[in-house]
Amino acid sequence: TRGGTRVFLQGRDLPNSAVHLCFFGSVMTVPRVVSNSVYECTSPQVPTAQVVRMSINQDSVGADVTFTYFEDPVIFAVKPSHGPVAGGTYVEVVGANFDQAAAIRQEIVCRFNTTTVPATFVTSGLLQCVAPKHTAGIVDMEVSMQLRDFSASGVQYHYQSAYITSVNPSRG
Repeated sequence: TRGGTRVFLQGRDLPNSAVHLCFFGSVMTVPRVVSNSVYECTSPQVPTAQVVRMSINQDSVGADVTFTYFEDPVIFAVKPSHGPVAGGTYVEVVGANFDQAAAIRQEIVCRFNTTTVPATFVTSGLLQCVAPKHTAGIVDMEVSMQLRDFSASGVQYHYQSAYITSVNPSRG
């Protein structure tokens, strides 16, 4: 719903006029004309999740093309919030607006810094993922419901290089 998704419309003999406009429902944006068969449009912000009809210059000829807006996913916390640089830590992502339909399409991912890993949908407020390998330090951790646009929650995950491997004596 926050907008900003780059959408590519592909067709044949797209309008060749001086003014090109993409319409998301009744809201217009100015596309970037990639070629005479591809327009790149950026989705505008909308107040609520909804499905809208897309068109070029409000032309109704051709296939019925829709775009689905969803509520922005939000991360409240990750548990645990830290793990080893070797990765492999099972992480629970607690938040809101996680989309089950995206899970069915296998389009939900977690991103640790710039590395994405598949996420498992549990509920609309809980995802699970496995932290990938990374160098020591603190990284941003976000999620996506369609493999491209990520949450902007500002939650961080701490990769640590030092871990206790044994205790001696183990009792006392």
